[in-house]
Amino acid sequence: MGALVCGLILGFAYAGGADEPSDEPLRFADAIREFRRRLAPRLAIGFAGGFGGGLVFWFAVTLVFGLAGGVPGGFTALLTDSLKTGIESGLGYGLILGLTYGLAGALARPVPVTSAVSPSALLKTDRKAVAHQLLVNTLIFGLVGGIFYGLRGDYLDWLVFVVTGGLGIGLAYAFSLTAWGHWVILARIWLPLTGHLPRNPAAFLKEAHRRGVLCQVGAVYQFRHVRLQGRLTEK
Repeated sequence: MGALVCGLILGFAYAGGADEPSDEPLRFADAIREFRRRLAPRLAIGFAGGFGGGLVFWFAVTLVFGLAGGVPGGFTALLTDSLKTGIESGLGYGLILGLTYGLAGALARPVPVTSAVSPSALLKTDRKAVAHQLLVNTLIFGLVGGIFYGLRGDYLDWLVFVVTGGLGIGLAYAFSLTAWGHWVILARIWLPLTGHLPRNPAAFLKEAHRRGVLCQVGAVYQFRHVRLQGRLTEK
């Protein structure tokens, strides 16, 4: 259920743009000038997404488990308890995602994709952006989780919350919605395992460029001849 809710939210938010390399690696220096201007709308968007996802997920979970196990007070009491749990959880997740999305964007300094000297350099830039976003995400989950769990002494629950939420959601975002994540999953793992690419795609592309099959245009490789591309597509 959590995967379905998060998948729908991220799908509608990023549909059509997931393949674009990140042009906003987190660079804390020189980003303070635009901090306020960029923070507010991203806080609102992140809070809305987190609140909606947390509300739907925990309302449904509480309702389903209540119907399965039975709750004193009947269906009305169960419905009220489910709604209360959903709202409380939605506020917590809204705070987390609002801060994560807001800070990740407000502390970023855009780097034009056209300035990349090579595809490998662009992937390295995107990998740094992913690492910074993962760090921010984990720290915020740890902070908010400490408020909900740490202050009550539930340190094990706090640790599970940080690992599954901070690292889990951060890695899910990195591997599904960034250019570096797509490169790792598809070009480094899936396509070599299925025999469609060699084990070292970067070296393969560089060799094809050296031999004149591909030409480099900024941060991408392109076929030098359209007829060659069509012939390989037929195969």
